[in-house]
Amino acid sequence: MNLREVDPRSLTGQDAATLEHLSRQRIGEWWNRADRVESYPACDGDAVSLCRAVEYSITGEELVRFIDVGAFDGVSVSHGCRVWSATDIVRLATFLECRRQWQPGSEIHRAKKTAYELALENFRATGEAHELFNDLETYDLRALLLMLTEADNRQQREALKVAIEIKLESFDITL
Repeated sequence: MNLREVDPRSLTGQDAATLEHLSRQRIGEWWNRADRVESYPACDGDAVSLCRAVEYSITGEELVRFIDVGAFDGVSVSHGCRVWSATDIVRLATFLECRRQWQPGSEIHRAKKTAYELALENFRATGEAHELFNDLETYDLRALLLMLTEADNRQQREALKVAIEIKLESFDITL
């Protein structure tokens, strides 16, 4: 069955109210985890804290960057400040989920991580991330990107993604 995706920002009236109610139910406990009092509309700091409480990796600066470049949009603005509904916060968490932007060591998201992502976390914890691949220095970024585009199986792509992350870190570029 081909289902059409519905953008929650396009809903109006009772549909929007029902979605907001369901979203508030979904993230109600996040407020407790974040040690914040539930209050709507929420601010940027609340949105970040709530997502961090459920172990997504996000900072206020990253949030602003995502919004500024148009990667994440649709949050209402009032008096020069963004005002976050529960639906907006759920959309932000979904955005971070799609980016696999989980906190290192997250138990909540651990089962979703690939073996290479877990190995990289373990090596980073010991300060030896560069040792995950014993020949990484022989490949430049272009070669790794070409290998990624030509990789036929998922395991190769997962390994190359992690190798590219490590290579970028050697240039002081973190994802």
